[in-house]
Amino acid sequence: PAVSSVSVPANTTYAIGQHLDFTVNFNETVVVTGLPSIPVTLDTGGTVNATYFSGSNSSDLVFRYTIANGNTDTNGITLGTSIAANGGNITDAAGNSATLTLNSVGSSSGIFVDGIAPSVVSIDRVSSTPTNANTVDFQVTFSENLANGVVNLADFSLVSTGATSGSIAALFGSNNIW
Repeated sequence: PAVSSVSVPANTTYAIGQHLDFTVNFNETVVVTGLPSIPVTLDTGGTVNATYFSGSNSSDLVFRYTIANGNTDTNGITLGTSIAANGGNITDAAGNSATLTLNSVGSSSGIFVDGIAPSVVSIDRVSSTPTNANTVDFQVTFSENLANGVVNLADFSLVSTGATSGSIAALFGSNNIW
């Protein structure tokens, strides 16, 4: 058996906990033993391994890597040129070992990785003078843009001291300022 093609994940940015799934298509049904893997090179995080995930007894094998904290790649990931057996094996029904060279690999130039969570740069009261007003506005600035719809009121909490109390009533913003 030989690899006829490799399908790559969609062109987008993948964050911590998301999966990069690669489908390796063989020219015949194969059986997998052990945990073969495909090396994936990132800008930071070095070379990681997309490990065999599913597909034994078919011609399509899925290899998966889960984005970890600290992984980044801003110019497109790079796949290795072959599957690493890692002590396992990929064979056909007759027991013939597969050729592990990856052929016809889809473009990975648009697959980006952002495994660094944004951090709070500052929290400032919008009005610089103290107030007894019923409503006080704060501006939170993050280290990077946050997607609309991803940020919600439950992401923030108000900590008060002494006799003061309150709650967060509304959230507005975009990009890195909320």
